[in-house]
Amino acid sequence: MPDYLYTVERNTYLYALKPQMLTGHMQGRFLVWLTEWLASAKTDQTQPFDVLEVGGFTGYSALCFAEALLRTSTKRAMPRGHVTSIEMNEERETLFRRHVELAGFGESLTLYIGDANVLLGELNATYDLVYLDGRKADYPSQLEQCRKLLRPGGHILLDNVLWDGQVLEPDNQKATAVMLREFTLKLARDTTWETLMLPMRDGLMLLRQTG
Repeated sequence: MPDYLYTVERNTYLYALKPQMLTGHMQGRFLVWLTEWLASAKTDQTQPFDVLEVGGFTGYSALCFAEALLRTSTKRAMPRGHVTSIEMNEERETLFRRHVELAGFGESLTLYIGDANVLLGELNATYDLVYLDGRKADYPSQLEQCRKLLRPGGHILLDNVLWDGQVLEPDNQKATAVMLREFTLKLARDTTWETLMLPMRDGLMLLRQTG
């Protein structure tokens, strides 16, 4: 793991509210592996592999994506891809940008501060991988917005879909748990998506369009 990620983790626990939201080592390494794998499998390797993230927090996951794109471009001689991250909390901007500068990924990572529900409709780009890790109540509407931004063969990755295990408790009627339970079950039955549930950390769900 790159040394700068240790600094990102330490700074997050020192300066950010709710530091437990940090992606962390295990999931971060998985994001690197998944991105490298998907980028390496891209049919047209003359084109860059681009990532869109909703919910940047302090930059840990965005830096993992940027790391993977650098490694892929080096190994495969592909054009280097770009990471676009959206973070709604303006108080996190300074820390996020400090971490990007520390890692040296300023040219391959763009941060937007604002409401993703608005910003997603303003993006004039398409992406190979979309990572949703913002407000859980916004997942259904943001998924539909992101579907339009996906390139053919693209994937969407949803974080926190088990919600600290509460989604698996059928008697749990908390609003977020109920929403995520119904939302993920609907996706699993939707024939326009291929879905894979990964019980890693707080739950990840990987989606691929079938057509």
